[in-house]
Amino acid sequence: MKKVDFVVIGCGIAGLCTAVQLRSRGLRVVVLDSEGQSATSISGGTIHPVLLRHYNRVWFGEEFWTYAQEFYTALEGILNRPFIEVKGLIKLFDSLEERALWQERRAEVFWAHYLNPLDDKACALKGIRTPYGYGTSDEVWRFSPPKLLKAYKSLLQREQCWQSAEIFAKTPTELRAVLNGLGLDPTHIVLAQGFAQQIWPSNLGLGGPIIAKGGEYMIIESPELKLEVVLKDKFFIIPLGQDKYQVGATYIHKNQDSSPTIGRDKMTAALDGLLTLPYVVLEYWTGLRPTTLDRKPILGLIDRAASVYTINGLNSRGLLMAPLLSDWLVDSIIEGGILPSEVSIGRFFSAPLD
Repeated sequence: MKKVDFVVIGCGIAGLCTAVQLRSRGLRVVVLDSEGQSATSISGGTIHPVLLRHYNRVWFGEEFWTYAQEFYTALEGILNRPFIEVKGLIKLFDSLEERALWQERRAEVFWAHYLNPLDDKACALKGIRTPYGYGTSDEVWRFSPPKLLKAYKSLLQREQCWQSAEIFAKTPTELRAVLNGLGLDPTHIVLAQGFAQQIWPSNLGLGGPIIAKGGEYMIIESPELKLEVVLKDKFFIIPLGQDKYQVGATYIHKNQDSSPTIGRDKMTAALDGLLTLPYVVLEYWTGLRPTTLDRKPILGLIDRAASVYTINGLNSRGLLMAPLLSDWLVDSIIEGGILPSEVSIGRFFSAPLD
């Protein structure tokens, strides 16, 4: 039986960041993952601290953004390979009113840092219709989530801290038995399973308070487009290199009509209205992201006796939030730190299981 300090179940961005935080503190960690498709693996990979749809701030956005930049830069050093591929964004305006709103927001100190002065002649947008102009921001990063996940998995495998396993357990006791059957005896367990998580402080069934939210994406090829930064219109258009771009995403709750045709038709219509250059659709796929009714993550203790914790519900901003959220969670476990009430599991459950 292998005695370890932590087992982390799930290696999307929440599980990965939690493992990084634990290992940075010198703790013995084993990560278990089914190696199936995760919300992280199919995401666009963009991180930024503001909402450019309505020009609102992301909750705790500045803190998440500052921490994430330092975290991912340090992780590049740990993995000895770069995965941050694009920095910068172009936001197309859909009206003269939005253009005026950009200018109005820039009068505030906060927004002046994130929104550059307007200068439509700063770069040519070949093949893109811009009837109302556009704004730019330097405070956007894009990296390849699959490359990051693969690189970190390889590191864990080399150090014998990774096991491929699909975990099915409905109670903390059953979970402990499953882990013992895999030869593991952890002091603590962290569930980072997204909507697949089954163990919660009360019997709410599969998913508990987590809602599975569908995202739909396309990969297109357009040799003449030559876009080098992220473009935000109705959807994101994200350069992948070699004349390929990821387009998306539409979001549909799992209990709504999630016919793939809906998302594909919407994205194709938007592209036809936006681009004057030819493109070819190479791939189209859908995926699920875990979210909550209040759109904030869930962190904290599930079961005291079995020492089971969770980090879940990161929604579409997991890449931005996961580094700092995982730090909060690990601090609460190791140092007894108090989790912010907005993300604490206590807002859904009155007390953990005993």
